[in-house]
Amino acid sequence: RAAFFSLMSVSSLFASTPAPAADSCAARKLSILTWNVWFEPLEYSTRVNEIFRQCSVLKPDIIAFQEVLPPFVQALQHEAWASEYAMSDTDGSTVNPYGVIMMSKLPAVLSAHQMPSRMGRILLTADVSIGEQGGGGGTLRVGTVHLESLDNPGYREKQLKVAAEKLSQSSTAILVGDFNFCSERSWAEGRALGREGRANDSELENDVLKRVLPEYVDLWSSLRGGDKGYTFDSTRNGVIRQYEQMRYDRAMAKLGEGWKATSIEMVGTEAIEGQPDWLRP
Repeated sequence: RAAFFSLMSVSSLFASTPAPAADSCAARKLSILTWNVWFEPLEYSTRVNEIFRQCSVLKPDIIAFQEVLPPFVQALQHEAWASEYAMSDTDGSTVNPYGVIMMSKLPAVLSAHQMPSRMGRILLTADVSIGEQGGGGGTLRVGTVHLESLDNPGYREKQLKVAAEKLSQSSTAILVGDFNFCSERSWAEGRALGREGRANDSELENDVLKRVLPEYVDLWSSLRGGDKGYTFDSTRNGVIRQYEQMRYDRAMAKLGEGWKATSIEMVGTEAIEGQPDWLRP
């Protein structure tokens, strides 16, 4: 589906504040990359190669991929940069026909959790070890999801509740991925709406985050202010045939003592070198 092509990756950088001891070391940093890689066959190999190239340059500590096909996982096994990571799947068996995977350069326990779904959606978590306890050290939990697609807000809320419960076991937790709803308008509105704004006064689906994840901060909104951050944008992506601007992809954080978010940006937004201008990874 073309709806997933321009879901841009979001790279989030978190820095822990060292404990105020005389011999405290420099602040630790944790970088996370989340990327919906779009499972459609359009120039698939070209796009995958560019995604891998960008990962090798960015070298994030944790990577979360959505819409992963088995060939994507199999190709990862031949990438030199990927050998530095523990992976939730090394042969594609968990992403048939498609799914989510996580990768970590840091010591981590990777786990899969079932969610209510008619589309085979699951939650993946990584319990990541960051140095010693205290001052931002210890273990934090990172999760990734590809929430139910299309006009299914009820399923998405149930899935977020599963994520909230699984992530509640860590004082510092981060949830990233394709949420399939926007911060400004609901799914159905985004499909039917022109450039004017919300279609009516019905409840905004994004309000579910306040109910289900009240301790979490939307990092894009927190760090980028008025920047809309559309990850699905027909004005920038020529593959999208009708007007639509939505911020489907999110990074939500519950930051415990000693942690703060320092930066967030979209990557993979430029045309691939040597390819048509409309082709993005």
